[in-house]
Formats: sequence, C-alpha cells, structure tokens
Amino acid sequence: MKLPASLPRRAAAVAAPALRAADLDDLARDAWHAARNPHGMRDLGAARAYYSAVRAKADGIEKPWVCAIDPVRFSADMRDVRLSAWPLDDFDATAADALHASVAELLASDGDPRLRRLELVMASPARWYLVGEHDDALVFHVAPADSLLGHALRSHKPVGDDGRLVQRLTTELQMLCHAQGAAVSGFWLSAPGGLPELKPQSLPALASDDPFWRGCWSLLAPDAVVANGPLDEVVPVGHVVAADPGSTLRIIHSALSNPELRRLTVIAGDATVTLVRSGWRRLFGGRGS
Repeated sequence: MKLPASLPRRAAAVAAPALRAADLDDLARDAWHAARNPHGMRDLGAARAYYSAVRAKADGIEKPWVCAIDPVRFSADMRDVRLSAWPLDDFDATAADALHASVAELLASDGDPRLRRLELVMASPARWYLVGEHDDALVFHVAPADSLLGHALRSHKPVGDDGRLVQRLTTELQMLCHAQGAAVSGFWLSAPGGLPELKPQSLPALASDDPFWRGCWSLLAPDAVVANGPLDEVVPVGHVVAADPGSTLRIIHSALSNPELRRLTVIAGDATVTLVRSGWRRLFGGRGS
C-alpha cells in the first residue's frame, strides 16, 4: 500500500505566562478536537488511514485485512445519534466474553458470505477486531472512534454496497446489545484494511497507553524504546507521549509538576500538543522551539 504524498497541515501558537486550571481544560479540549499531523512526521500522520491494522499489530494481531469493531455507547437527541463513550474501560471481562460469543454466532449465521468469512477477535474488553484473509474483505471508509467522540454520526455512515452491509450489521448489533441488556450500546466499525508500507524513521522514545501509537512505533522505529502506561503517574523525560484522549489532561498535570521536564510532546487522537517549559507555550501541529 502506498501512503498519501502529503497531508494537510496547520499550525497555531499561543503564548501564555502560565497555565491555569482553565488553560489545562482548554488544552485538553483542543488536543481532542483538532486534527494535526503528529510531530511533523508525515508517515506517522498518514498511518491514521490504516488505524485498525496498525492498532491490531500492537495487540499481536496481523492479518491481511483488519477492521476495528469496538464496543461503544451511543446517545440520542431529537436530531441525531452521537458516539458518547469510547474506550469502555469499565466493560467487565466476563460480560465481554458473553457478548463476544453472541456476536460471533450472529456473524456465523448471517446470510451474507462476506460476513461469514470474517473472524471476530477480542484483544481486550475495550478493543475488538474483525479479521479476514483477503485484503479487500470489505471496502468502506469510516473514521475511528477516537476521532468521533461527541460527534453526530449521520454524516459518518459508510456508503457503497459494503457500506450498506456495515450499516445493517451495526443496527443488528445494537439490537443484540439491547436484547441482552449489555453494558454497551453497540459497536463502531472503522478504518478497515491491511498494514501500510512505511519507511523506517529515527523517532524518539515513546510512552503510550494507546496501542495504535505503539503499533506506529513498531512499524516506523522498531528499535526505539516503547513503554506502556500508566502515563498519569510518571511522564518519562525525553519521551513523546501518545495518550488515550481521556488521559491527556492527567498527563499535562503530571508534566507541569515535573521540574526535570523541559519539553513534552503529547499525541491525543488526531492531535499533537507540544508543551515547552519556557512559559509552557502551546504549539499545535509543529515542532515548537
């Protein structure tokens, strides 16, 4: 697979003498909503297009075709349905096992052979995958859940023949979860495909509680030091930190309280935030100074 030749980039800088609690909240919110090219590394940003396969690699799953099928919670209003909760770290393992068995049975008994050919794999209660032996098992385009939290989903439905199949499956999974009284509303299927071809790079050490970014580092810089969280307890000096978006605020607080830390790059979802000790200037989408 070939990567896009270039990615859109925007940069904005805001100088501030200090960060108050309100500033921290703004920073975490900006990191959550703004789409950026992480750390100025083109291939790393482009890897988002292969989210499912890259994340699965960190979970020890490598198949020609992988699609994230993550348990989520939806909320509805008069206008639309929104993705309200992901990842579901409170999803009990026993309940997840029971639901996994039911979903696997649903797929195996489906009338469409495209679904019957897929295998359901649960890497953890919060991270599930559909995997296939052919790199074009299903072709559709839907953004990962970490990009859509809080968003109305009407404009994010997959299209095309395979997309209509995914919409039907999504509806049936919601009905299944409701019938079983599951602790989840349904599942979000996103970013299907195989692993990209990435040119190795020299990257800094990484600390991440997000398997997608650990998968990126394993592809781009297999010799780099990679550490798994908990990131809210210790922020390593000299590391890029790639965070589950829900951890961003805690990481920033930890960085501010670490006198040895002069500079920290935090990746959250699609966003990059670089914190520099000198005034803790906020830089989005750039390397900073």
